[in-house]
Amino acid sequence: MTGTLVNTATIVIGGLLGLTFRNLLSEKSQETLMQGVGLFVLLYGVKQFLGGQEFVLILLAMIIGGLIGSWIDIDGRIKKLEGWLEARFSATAAAGSGIGKGFIYASLVFGIGPMAITGAIADGLSGDSGILLTKAVIDGIAATAFAAALGPGVLLSALTIFVYQGGITLLAASVQNILPGPIVLDLTAVGGMLVFGIGVNMLGWKPIRVPNFLPALFAVIPIEHWAPAVIAFFSRIF
Repeated sequence: MTGTLVNTATIVIGGLLGLTFRNLLSEKSQETLMQGVGLFVLLYGVKQFLGGQEFVLILLAMIIGGLIGSWIDIDGRIKKLEGWLEARFSATAAAGSGIGKGFIYASLVFGIGPMAITGAIADGLSGDSGILLTKAVIDGIAATAFAAALGPGVLLSALTIFVYQGGITLLAASVQNILPGPIVLDLTAVGGMLVFGIGVNMLGWKPIRVPNFLPALFAVIPIEHWAPAVIAFFSRIF
């Protein structure tokens, strides 16, 4: 729960700074800061991936998960939600902020996206809080801007993130007790690939539809569970 606790704290701190100081950071400073975070996210994803065991099965999970995600169009649905939120955000900023609107907007923005899910899972499976700590920095910066425009409701979104991410972390921790060690490592490696994709997007390189690969996190478990039986079956045939 360390990552979620820090993430919750940075949202509160960023929100308070946003309410206290307007235009705390220039647009250029924010861009430079986000690029630095993006480089860290990129290399952190590589670090997680290199801890994997069965790289062929990891690739298979990414392919199957990506196909499922593309069929569902997870990325497209999230972008539609983000577009709707952006429109509501602009209207709210023009009309004057309210506590309810700030709470709902910030809760959705901080909660949606693969970093919240992969970070919470990694924290629960292996106690690795790196992804959520990085997300905490990003959310703290965003909370500063949101609170300046939408008011104190943004602070309440910290409670949503605490319950949402904390719940995923606790669920992952309970599952970790029944999963073999190699599967946990490969599940973490899949998460590392998703984190790498997030870093690529943050740096403005060729866009990767990272949300479409989220099903790979769930595909890797049955794939690795049944792989030995499938390999043994075909070995007997050939």
